[in-house]
Amino acid sequence: MSSINELRRLRGSQRGARQQNKAAFFFLLPWFAGLFGITLGPMLASLYLSFTKYNLLQPPQFSGLDNWTRMLHDERLHKSLGRPGARSGRRPPST
Repeated sequence: MSSINELRRLRGSQRGARQQNKAAFFFLLPWFAGLFGITLGPMLASLYLSFTKYNLLQPPQFSGLDNWTRMLHDERLHKSLGRPGARSGRRPPST
């Protein structure tokens, strides 16, 4: 008889755990909305737009990897990436 009572007690505790999980989910819902709406949404939109020719007056036109290849062959990118690397090899600035 004690094993049946133990199973009933465990089943009752599972219901309580489910209710706590629902409450935790509703408390975390604003955080998830912020993560997806404020962080991941603009990141995915900018990734999509990086593969298009886009201005604010016309709809985006898919251009493939043209933007990326033009960026990788641009001398300004290499200069801008080289400056912090050169600075990190030197002594840190004194304050």
